[in-house]
Amino acid sequence: MSQQIIDVGAAANDGTGESLRNAFTAVNSNFTEIYTAGPVGSNIAISGNVITNTALNGNIVLKPNGIGVIQANAAVLPSIDNVYDLGSAALRFDTVYAGYYYGNGAFLTGISGGSGNGQAIVNGTSNVAITTANGNVTIGINGTGNVVTVSPTSLFVNGVIATPRTLSGNITVQANVSALMVSPLTIPSGRSITVPGTSVFNVVP
Repeated sequence: MSQQIIDVGAAANDGTGESLRNAFTAVNSNFTEIYTAGPVGSNIAISGNVITNTALNGNIVLKPNGIGVIQANAAVLPSIDNVYDLGSAALRFDTVYAGYYYGNGAFLTGISGGSGNGQAIVNGTSNVAITTANGNVTIGINGTGNVVTVSPTSLFVNGVIATPRTLSGNITVQANVSALMVSPLTIPSGRSITVPGTSVFNVVP
């Protein structure tokens, strides 16, 4: 309902205002609407621009009606860096639409797209892809300034390394494997290829 306005007359004690009964009926109606809407009578306290639940460990629930949404007209920030979560293991968001992701991506899975419509990590015109189940790991390097760099420690190899131009990191072949490198190959000063006695390493034209 709309707010009930009490007619107090044109001047003090002029007898033109409404009766006490009608006035307090309007007061009761106004208070009924306030208590129904809240937060009066609840655990929610509003002070300045801060909304707080006064109950210990109590939640604050934002609940639109029907297909309504919760809309933020500014950036949404935590009060402390790198402490709070968005969702949980048991209560996850479905689809997240975002322009960019920043930070540690250690737990990202199911990254799809890129070459071959398989699993891929793509940046610009280069990508790392596994195009099929049990398929090869393909490093696609495109662009005049893009190269594969292994740095600063060892690269462990079990299989074939194709057409490296210059070794940019040390290579250590795993034990009990046969590894193959396709030439031409340049090993700069300070770089090395280590082959255990139980393994075989060949460089072929």
